[in-house]
Amino acid sequence: MEETPNRRLSERFDLKVPAMITQITGENHFYSQLCLTKDISSEGAYIGATDPIPDDDTINVQFLYLLENDADRIEYVQMIAVGTVIRREYNGLAVRFTGEPTLKHFDMT
Repeated sequence: MEETPNRRLSERFDLKVPAMITQITGENHFYSQLCLTKDISSEGAYIGATDPIPDDDTINVQFLYLLENDADRIEYVQMIAVGTVIRREYNGLAVRFTGEPTLKHFDMT
């Protein structure tokens, strides 16, 4: 049996982090959904979604990562990315990032 080559160019990590999908669906109409990632890489993510997104394939995604912390500090990194939906399934969607994501660090102490 011949092995199928892996088409992914970057390593995928099994990370379950909150993700907010947002897109403009029409003039002054926004669509948002709070989701949870299944996995993520530097090129994209698979996001569990309970509601189908509108037909427009370009979305904004915000991820929130909790950093390792000690008893006195709680730190997060927020990643904001624009992506294209490349696959839809009944329980989620695959998104390929189309630009450089932005990162913002904040400390909740």
